[in-house]
Amino acid sequence: MKVFHKLVLGGLLAGIIGLLAIFGFVTFNKPIGPSTPVHIVDIPPGTAFTQVAHLLQEKGLLGPEWFFQGLGRVQQVDRKIIPGEYELHAGMRPTELLAKLVAGDVYQHSVTIPEGYNVVQIADILDQKGLADKSEILRLNRDSAFIASLNIKASTLEGYLFPDTYRFARYTPTEFIVRTFVNRFHEMVTPELRVQAKSMGMTLQEVLTLASVVEKETGLASERPLVSGVF
Repeated sequence: MKVFHKLVLGGLLAGIIGLLAIFGFVTFNKPIGPSTPVHIVDIPPGTAFTQVAHLLQEKGLLGPEWFFQGLGRVQQVDRKIIPGEYELHAGMRPTELLAKLVAGDVYQHSVTIPEGYNVVQIADILDQKGLADKSEILRLNRDSAFIASLNIKASTLEGYLFPDTYRFARYTPTEFIVRTFVNRFHEMVTPELRVQAKSMGMTLQEVLTLASVVEKETGLASERPLVSGVF
């Protein structure tokens, strides 16, 4: 009989705890404000989960920190937050905030590389936007092993960083950014263009060198055919 009473009591306690947990989840898993304004929240690499919760609360995006921390531990994702910048607002539930941070749905910065820009100028753009360190790009520009890994037979990356508009997240590795530029180059410089260069008795590297010289001689697109004809 005592065993039966213990089982009943245990069941009641478990039920009460379950109800309290459900009540707590429903109570605290709510947005604490409107969906505007949107905040860009920066979570640097190495930020502890408790610091993430504190940061979100400081930004007015989160209610009790302990609830968010508890969610992370229960879901076993408190060590799986992806660093980066996130677009977040107070109209998001704690579970939505957590899911976005774990998925790594980071904010992407747009960066445009104009035609005719050399490696130093491109490095300046990325450095000014805080997406890459200029000195690291210049180091990679002369790293023979790295250049060879990009399927480039040249001593530098000059001419291989294709001008276009790209989108990168904060904390993207510099090597990945440079590889993206070069991959775009390989996509755009088709086999037909390579054959055309060969028919002119020029290597691809010679064509790129000529293009670089023409760009230095004139910044006007209308004058480039004339200048290249002279060379």
